[in-house]
Amino acid sequence: TVEPGFGGQRMMPEVLPKARELRALGFRGEIEADGGINAQNAPLLAEAGVDVLVMVTAFFRAADPAELARAVHCL
Repeated sequence: TVEPGFGGQRMMPEVLPKARELRALGFRGEIEADGGINAQNAPLLAEAGVDVLVMVTAFFRAADPAELARAVHCL
């Protein structure tokens, strides 16, 4: 969901249709997204059909990482 190479990038929104397309084609496996994921875009990714969200920078920069994990886990 970002250009490979370094942390702290913003998620590229053009990945959302790709996840939706996989689901529309009948893919039933887990879809994982990694890069630029935060509390604001996590719901969009979940809605698009992404099952696993790898959240590093947002987690470690969060004022309350446990709360962030709880909020995202419920998506």
